[in-house]
Amino acid sequence: MNPVAILNKEHMNFADKLNQLNLFVEEEEINIPAVSHLFKEIIGAWNIHEEKENKFFNALAEHGFEFPSERIFFEHRELRGHKKVINDAIKSGSEINVEIALDTDGRMLMEKLQKHIDFEEKIFSEIPDKILNSIRDKFDKNFNKISKE
Repeated sequence: MNPVAILNKEHMNFADKLNQLNLFVEEEEINIPAVSHLFKEIIGAWNIHEEKENKFFNALAEHGFEFPSERIFFEHRELRGHKKVINDAIKSGSEINVEIALDTDGRMLMEKLQKHIDFEEKIFSEIPDKILNSIRDKFDKNFNKISKE
């Protein structure tokens, strides 16, 4: 299993979902049930993806690969804040709250997430094959550790 390929594929999925979310931001009238459904999909995938990244980055650190982990984890927290604001607005059921959240935090989330993804993918491209190969088979497709003894 190639963890980088899996994470990159998930990044592309997020880009597609964010493009769909952006269409709602541009709408004259917000379809709250549709936004809610899309955002639930994003949140579900996001939580799983972030857990995978945490396991992957921890494995990289254990194998001596140096990367700006503080920045990555700070950005993860920052993105979760925007996600929470949007989710809270959707839960309120108020169209005006959803419009405001999408117009402010939605736009910031889309911009920051794209920059964050670009940054992570740059890091992925810098991982030496030796390190990647040493951790490649230590995880299953869900990034759970596999005992190889």
